[in-house]
Amino acid sequence: MASAALGLGLRAADTFNGGELAGAGLLESNHRGGERYSAFRAFLKPVLHHPNLTVLTGAHVLELLWNGTRAAGVRLRWQGRTLDAPAGGVLLTAGALQTPQLLMLSGVGPRAELSRLNIPVRVALDGVGAGLQDHLAVPVITRSLVPSLDSGPPAAALARYAWNRSGPLSSNVAEAAAFSHARPGLRADEDPDIQFHFGPAYFRDHGFQTAPGAHFSVGPVLVDVHSRGRLTLASRDPLAPPVLDPAYLTDERDRQSLVEGVRQARAIAAAPPLSGLRGAEVLPGEGVRSEAALRAFVAQECATLYHPVGTAALGDGDGAVVDRLLAVRGTQGLWVGDASVMPRIIHANTNATAMMIGARAAGFVAAAL
Repeated sequence: MASAALGLGLRAADTFNGGELAGAGLLESNHRGGERYSAFRAFLKPVLHHPNLTVLTGAHVLELLWNGTRAAGVRLRWQGRTLDAPAGGVLLTAGALQTPQLLMLSGVGPRAELSRLNIPVRVALDGVGAGLQDHLAVPVITRSLVPSLDSGPPAAALARYAWNRSGPLSSNVAEAAAFSHARPGLRADEDPDIQFHFGPAYFRDHGFQTAPGAHFSVGPVLVDVHSRGRLTLASRDPLAPPVLDPAYLTDERDRQSLVEGVRQARAIAAAPPLSGLRGAEVLPGEGVRSEAALRAFVAQECATLYHPVGTAALGDGDGAVVDRLLAVRGTQGLWVGDASVMPRIIHANTNATAMMIGARAAGFVAAAL
């Protein structure tokens, strides 16, 4: 991938965690012993038996408890029972989709939205649920002349993984990446608008669609996102999922970036050393060349990369939901510590940034209580 991306004028990158995104190279990931090493395993599991910690699995928070405008705990549903958990403060980390849902169910959000469902308004904040942003990915898939991760017998891969956590199933599929400037008019000193994820496999529809034979994928991902969506409530029922309007591709710049990203992905696949390993292009397909055809392909195949942010954004303006200490405006004892607070989506994967936000929020809460 790194060698092929040099054809785009990109440099080889030793790491993407040193403050510079430009270039192409191997990805670093949260893996240990062939398994994903989650934030739970890294930070929470080692202290599960601490006397000051109670962990309830399978619980669903229904709403916040209040003392005026001070958060005083949560009401939750667990093992068929409704329980109240009083607290001196609450830190919400339910993610960019359920944190704003829980705020609105608890009376914190746009006045018109809450009034529509007859939810008493405790604190009117128009920014709750607004500003939804996400990274979009598009598959560009080529047949491979050498074996790929998914071209061998599934039973053999499963047996190898079960035996010693090695082989194809120990891979995170996206083993390498590159960042580039794709949209016409972007300057070299501006942040990249496209990130390529390279994987030695057929990766389409989040992996749910498969095809026989060996393949590799060079998927352009939109990381300079200009479209803005919104999350609203479907009902007052806390168990009902919220209504999402991601507003994908509503800003023309996003569509332009992805169309040019598809063209660049093709150039990477056609450059050495990948050019010597490739067969026919599967997606979009050799016949999809015109601007109109590529725009239609992007609209048809683009999919979330599971990086929603921005629905309880940090800031100083009227639309901000949390302040610089991640405290929810107009309330006391209530903080948000997840990707909801990003006012603009970062130009890279959100995993490490979300963990940093959580760590900072924990420090702010500890200092306040």
